Amino acid sequence: MKSTLPKNVRSRLMIGRVILIMCALISAGMLVLAVSGAMKKGHRERVELKPKAHIAALPGISQSGINLNTTTKEELMSLPGIGEHLAEQLIFKREEQPFYFVEDVGTVKGFGDKRIAVLKQHAYVPLPQDPENPGASSDLK
Repeated sequence: MKSTLPKNVRSRLMIGRVILIMCALISAGMLVLAVSGAMKKGHRERVELKPKAHIAALPGISQSGINLNTTTKEELMSLPGIGEHLAEQLIFKREEQPFYFVEDVGTVKGFGDKRIAVLKQHAYVPLPQDPENPGASSDLK
């Protein structure tokens, strides 16, 4: 079957197809090289995103107020802007996984930037114990 398109349009379409195929082949080749390079270098480590207890105290970090990982529901409800429902949600979330930073409460529905900023003035989260040195204190000085 003969095409009804003019010759110059057909040649442009053919060039476009060739370019598209070349791009796909180059992309596939680059992907193979990236994956094989990553496997050779052993990039299979697990990255730990938890803060270490031996991190030096940073200026501006305080441990005044209540500990978000150990406080009771009543103590949470005494904080500004936190009622019974939010206190229960915080306790539920910390039972799944302890908070590592006060900002982690942002994963709880109802905690935005403003509420977290207020919470930081009244609560803290201690650094976790160093698993390699469990006897070491994790409190900031």
